[in-house]
Amino acid sequence: MQYGSTAADSNADRPSNMQPLHDVLPSSLHSRSSMRSRSFDSSSSPHRSISTLGLMILTFYSVSGGPFGSEPTVSLSSPLWAILGYTLFPLLWSVPESLIVAELSTAYPERSGFVAWVEEAFGHRAALVEGYLSWFSGVCDNSLYPVLFLQYLISYVGNGDLSVESDGEVDLLSYNILTRWLMLSVMITVLSYLNYRGLNIVSNTSIFICLLSLLPFMVFFCVGVGKIDASRWFAVPEGRWWGAQSVDWAGYMNILFWNLNYWDSASIFAGDVKEPGKAFPVAMFGAIILVIACYLIPLLIGIGASTADWRDWDDGYFEVVGRELAGKWLGVWIVCAAGISNISLYCAEMASDSYQLSGMADRGLLPKLFAAKSRYDTPTYSILLGSAFCMVLATFDFSELIEMVNFLYIFAQMLEFAAFLKLRISADTVYRPFRIPLSTKGCFAMLCFPFLFMLVMICLASLKTWLVCGGLFLLGVSFNFFVEVCRKRGWLEFNEMIDAKLLDGMREKGGGGEGAGAEGEGLGEGGGREEGDTTALMGG
Repeated sequence: MQYGSTAADSNADRPSNMQPLHDVLPSSLHSRSSMRSRSFDSSSSPHRSISTLGLMILTFYSVSGGPFGSEPTVSLSSPLWAILGYTLFPLLWSVPESLIVAELSTAYPERSGFVAWVEEAFGHRAALVEGYLSWFSGVCDNSLYPVLFLQYLISYVGNGDLSVESDGEVDLLSYNILTRWLMLSVMITVLSYLNYRGLNIVSNTSIFICLLSLLPFMVFFCVGVGKIDASRWFAVPEGRWWGAQSVDWAGYMNILFWNLNYWDSASIFAGDVKEPGKAFPVAMFGAIILVIACYLIPLLIGIGASTADWRDWDDGYFEVVGRELAGKWLGVWIVCAAGISNISLYCAEMASDSYQLSGMADRGLLPKLFAAKSRYDTPTYSILLGSAFCMVLATFDFSELIEMVNFLYIFAQMLEFAAFLKLRISADTVYRPFRIPLSTKGCFAMLCFPFLFMLVMICLASLKTWLVCGGLFLLGVSFNFFVEVCRKRGWLEFNEMIDAKLLDGMREKGGGGEGAGAEGEGLGEGGGREEGDTTALMGG
């Protein structure tokens, strides 16, 4: 890993082939760019409030949030295939994705995150498509968490404890629909208010909840490690190739992907991180270790120490294993941890979704309304829009939509990977405080498995998924057209878009230099620009 220098000595450390911003901009823009570079100090900017630890925990909750939800992979495949999945898949998928996030987030440290990468590489239309797919996938995903939290709460009230075993399972749809919607709306409003108050509150809350939600699994480890029978780890279903013929590959791969994706969400926080050139590599490395440990260790303990049939494993099964190993108290504690974990999962996803819209508005891709900031420097209307969608979508059963959300996310992820490769070729001289220690050919090789995996996932998708997501793609095309009409007819006010000739992915010499520096100098508040300034968001 290559770490960036501090802001003060970034120019001295920059390789000679990386052109300063004033060498690649038209002369008429030199003075304006220099003025912004001198006046903006990222270290003192009030909106850069997220520490390295805060970024690591926000990334952890954007991706995982704990071992909850990993249990079905055991019954869908077998103990051996589940353990292999959570050992190998993070190395083949999560590591490449997190490395790309670290490199491009330090090159373009702004709130639009991955949308900026796609725009720099492929232009404005592709960026709108990327933003639409990612935001819609994210808000659907986020709608699950209040429902899950409410399920745990009602389970406790209805059963006298927190057991979620089948005989006492609570079906929220059996409750009065208005009462249920009001409860969900109150929860969404309260959690959205945390986002409104600022990312520092969200990150600090997430750190506290992370400690609370992982404590029972530390006890789980202590009481279970001495009871492990390692032979249980190698159980497989009947059939050739270690039972591969009997594995439900579509379900297994969808759950693996669901539990280990969304690393790119961390890029949305790049405009609010202190010293992003140093923070991102460390935070991504720490988040990967935390995610792998939080999935793999509980599975190893649970499978090895429990005498239950692995075919019975399903959502919430760690509670059953906890009861078996230590008694009812540990099972109750695990379910409590799962419940409160959903709070941070919601807050992290809501922050990512709302700041994405804000960053897109800063770049002129969406109306300026979404860039409007509260006194806490948070995107008020972006948070309101995300909350409204969650209130509507939370009334549906999303358990059947995991495959569809994954399907949408895959196409957004393909665009991001393609943008990374494109920028490595056409904008290689853009200054990157952190750079993956691989050549461009090495990066192509690194992404072979992720691209192959996504193609397999697309092929495994059901006809229903193709039809529904096809309709959503058409809706996205219509949305793109509507935005262009609003811009041309002046129905809504927009920031000025970056001239296509100045996008790093299309510029002959690339960027780097005073415009971005090691820590994002020259970028406006939240990655934005002053009105009429076409240089502030070039990122190079």
